[in-house]
Amino acid sequence: MIIVSDTSPVVSLAAIGQLDLLPQLYKSITLPQVVYNELAGLDYTVPSSAKVQTLSWIQQRRATNRSLFMELQAELSPNEAESVALALELSADQLLSDEHPSRAVATRFGLDPLSTFGVLLLAKRRGLLPAVQPAVAALIQRASFCVKPEIYAAVLQAAGEAPPV
Repeated sequence: MIIVSDTSPVVSLAAIGQLDLLPQLYKSITLPQVVYNELAGLDYTVPSSAKVQTLSWIQQRRATNRSLFMELQAELSPNEAESVALALELSADQLLSDEHPSRAVATRFGLDPLSTFGVLLLAKRRGLLPAVQPAVAALIQRASFCVKPEIYAAVLQAAGEAPPV
């Protein structure tokens, strides 16, 4: 299974102490070079995100189709553009991305994008998380996730958890 991720899911899961869900779900993920460089070089307040170079389950790779990468930059940030380009190049099974524009472009190209919320839901379904609600609440508090109430309720409903009153 080939999984490509952009920055946000890695940073978000690290922020809530759930980065280890990725190798449990996927064995390995591939980060585009620009994403890897960003995570390895930035001094996030989230220690796990800055230590990607020490994690054996993270691979790095540069998208070789530079014309597609440049074309995608007309719509997306460099890290999102390279994530989509690399996912297409590798015929990835999944693209991990939280950004709506990136997800829309990925879908347009026939990719299957999955958000951090989707990762959490999958982890719960596979018995790796007892509940999604605490992780979503932590994302909102620690990772400054902005979540519309209807999305929050939909995620909890998908998890089989009652929305908070």
